[in-house]
Amino acid sequence: MMSMRVSSSILVAVVLFACSSNDAVKAPAGDGGVDSSVLDSSEPDAADAAPPMHYPAFIPAMGQLVDHKGGTLANPKFVTVTWSSDANEAFFQTFTDAIGSSEYWKATTSEYGVGPAVSGGHVSVKTPPPVTIQQSDLEAWLSQQVSNAPGNGWPANDANTVYVLYLPESLKLAAGGHPTCDSAGGYHTVTTANGSELIYALIDTECHPAWGYSLSTYATFVGSHELVEVVTDPHVSTTPGFIGFDDLHAAWSPFELYVEENGDSCRWNADSVVSFANPPYFMQRAWSNASAKAGHNPCVPNPDPFFNVTPLDMVDVTIRDRDIFGSVRKKITKGYPMQVGVQASIDFGFYSDQPTPKWTVQAIEGSPFAFNNPSPTLTLALQTHTGQDGDIGTLYITPNYPSPPAGTLVTLVSSGTAKHFMPFLIMVTK
Repeated sequence: MMSMRVSSSILVAVVLFACSSNDAVKAPAGDGGVDSSVLDSSEPDAADAAPPMHYPAFIPAMGQLVDHKGGTLANPKFVTVTWSSDANEAFFQTFTDAIGSSEYWKATTSEYGVGPAVSGGHVSVKTPPPVTIQQSDLEAWLSQQVSNAPGNGWPANDANTVYVLYLPESLKLAAGGHPTCDSAGGYHTVTTANGSELIYALIDTECHPAWGYSLSTYATFVGSHELVEVVTDPHVSTTPGFIGFDDLHAAWSPFELYVEENGDSCRWNADSVVSFANPPYFMQRAWSNASAKAGHNPCVPNPDPFFNVTPLDMVDVTIRDRDIFGSVRKKITKGYPMQVGVQASIDFGFYSDQPTPKWTVQAIEGSPFAFNNPSPTLTLALQTHTGQDGDIGTLYITPNYPSPPAGTLVTLVSSGTAKHFMPFLIMVTK
């Protein structure tokens, strides 16, 4: 259910080289470090610390989506395209017409310069859909229809128009010979019509059984995801808008598997899909730079309460990684320099945005969402397993191998009434 920067591929990043050093990471004195299973039990547990009187206690190392100056859609118009033979046609039309004036819409898009979205009209396709269609053929058909508007009954295209296609459940969409349901339940991208840019979003409803949702829940979940992305990053193939995390928080890119629009960046969270009363649909929360920076849940609208942990006293490290344009470049980011075979420790702070009971934390190597994490290269040992706002914990790390060029990713996982994540990078040298 990810957006596509081009109509036939998804950007995947590769890693190259990095190296830096600083004494902000604490390495125990001795001949190369203590075994990670032997910890100093005399150190105070985070639970012994008194919580502060303000929330959050620490400034979190949350990523910020970058504005690449490609523009957003300040006054979007959604043209709903459905098939008259689809029993869900009226439902799709009503949902698309309603989302742009909702509080959900304001919460997920307004900080990026997007105003309320209005209905640009409905297109009910009378021609029966084919059994299968290639994405390229579907796009060519859409381009032809829009090129002939408004004489053919389609609303005319302009710079604020987004055509929102709901494919019938019976129609199987493929790209390059592979079913799109294997990789995405929807996408948004651009093509052309009469030499002008044509922006469209697509919801592939045939995928809903594989996702375990009813068709209506699936359509509004994927639909909300694609619509908040298409208005904040509408010109995906030419001049990107808000996509990709800032260099100082580069750990968020591999954590999110390098798929980084505002909908993508919240898709993994267990609490990402939420039921709203007005409009009455299941929709996906989306990434908010402002909420993340303030120590609230980065995925809005905000559930209550939010709690997490954040690494402390990170320093500048240099990595080399591919950016959203596909170019490999040097990045100065925040992280920790370490050496192979030398145990080091890092401190992390517990924070919440309101009084919250203690929660537990664990540390893992890599992203918890990766399909094929490589063999572990670190030995991780937490001294502190529980805490609450204002407490400080310690994680011991023993690197067994040097880092790849983009660094080694570690993710702190907080678990309580929900599960929240905090990735960071270390750079390990020989």
